[in-house]
Amino acid sequence: MAEYYFRLPRYEELSRSQRDAVKDNNPIALSGGPGTGKSCVSLWRHILNHRREGSPIRSQLLTFTTSLALYLKDCCRKESAIAARYVESSKKWIQNPRICPEIIHDEAQDLNLSYNTGLKNIQTVFHMVQMTSN
Repeated sequence: MAEYYFRLPRYEELSRSQRDAVKDNNPIALSGGPGTGKSCVSLWRHILNHRREGSPIRSQLLTFTTSLALYLKDCCRKESAIAARYVESSKKWIQNPRICPEIIHDEAQDLNLSYNTGLKNIQTVFHMVQMTSN
């Protein structure tokens, strides 16, 4: 059986537009096909939020499935153990939401509109960053 292995690229390996998205302080939405790096942008934005000198941003990284959340948590742990604690599946997190200054939602297109609208109600004064694909 073939094994699947993902290596989070070093931040310096991201394209200019990917690094711009990571550093953008505004709520953003990313779109692109499979393999275009949306999840890498999500991970690096989340990791660098938690690494910020002086005033880290305790962002919450959410994704659609439990298995993907575990995988992203593991990728994140190699760069920041603290950031890894803030990676959850959407379904688990919504049962006991942790209010954070920023929610980064990877694979947001897989959730129904009412769920995403509910996130707005929970995070009315906070940034929401959604990473989606076409």
